[in-house]
Amino acid sequence: MKESKPWSIASNDRLFVPGKTGSGKTEAVKKLVLEPLDRVLFLDIKGREHRNLPLPVLRSIDDVHTSLFAEDPDDRLDKAVFTPEKPTIDLFDEVCRLVYQKGNHHLIADELKSVYHGSGLTEHHNLIMTNGRDKGVGMTSTTQRPKRIPIEAISEAEHVLAFKLKTKTDRDRMEEVVGEAAGQLRSIDPWQFLYDHDRLDEPTICEPLDI
Repeated sequence: MKESKPWSIASNDRLFVPGKTGSGKTEAVKKLVLEPLDRVLFLDIKGREHRNLPLPVLRSIDDVHTSLFAEDPDDRLDKAVFTPEKPTIDLFDEVCRLVYQKGNHHLIADELKSVYHGSGLTEHHNLIMTNGRDKGVGMTSTTQRPKRIPIEAISEAEHVLAFKLKTKTDRDRMEEVVGEAAGQLRSIDPWQFLYDHDRLDEPTICEPLDI
């Protein structure tokens, strides 16, 4: 099991990346997670990001299964983007199940608020967040509205990269994890972000990444 360190993102780490639309969270995920890691499934819940990714596009859960478990190595995809036609909470949990079962893989879930509506973590999302490291499974979750996301999806993440958040309710949700520093998320500049890690004494405001 790889050790998680500040700014050293391992494939089995968990990241939480909130921020308003256009704040830079998706580009940060591409640079810090999608590009450097070897085996990644990008779950394009919004159905828009696949157009900007130089990756094979999967359209069904059967395609996801084939890309992960194909017997012929030529049919397996180390990196791919899944763009479901109808992103439901059950479909999301099935993706989590397949990635967890496969092991040694990183799942990026882009825009969790589109599937969660205040409920707790799904069964297999919870398995990734609580037991994934031992199986080499990591997860990056992004959202515009952290208020709508189960707190465990935030609190179980080793890395938090929080971009600008307009509403107080969203900043209050982040305060549960990063403390009073969440108040700075109202006024930080575009593309700046607050970074926190289990091993940091306190969160720090970071300048925009060189993308």
